[in-house]
Parts: sequence; C-alpha cells; structure tokens
Amino acid sequence: MHISLLSLADIAPPGIRVVPLHDLPPAPVTVAWRRGRELPEHIRKFITTAEAEASR
Repeated sequence: MHISLLSLADIAPPGIRVVPLHDLPPAPVTVAWRRGRELPEHIRKFITTAEAEASR
C-alpha cells in the first residue's frame, strides 16, 4: 500500500490497482533535499512557487 496522488493511476503498471481514498484528512507535505548541494534552477523555482501558493 502506498498513499500517493490520484494522477499515479495514469502511469501505474497494469498489475497495480489505484484506489482513491476520499475520507482522509489533509496531511502536511514537506520538500526536503540534501544539505551542501546546489539546487537546480527548476527546483528553486518550484520551491518558491510552492511557498507562495501555500501562503495564499
């Protein structure tokens, strides 16, 4: 069992069944990366956008 995004159903192999769960409460999501490594520009943009949207 793996709790993931519904869009996983679009790419799951034929032997994997995706069953939506509709009654779970919202859960926090955290983005993490290893210290001491420069993040690629597209990742920095993603983090900036995600933080801005989360604060709306």
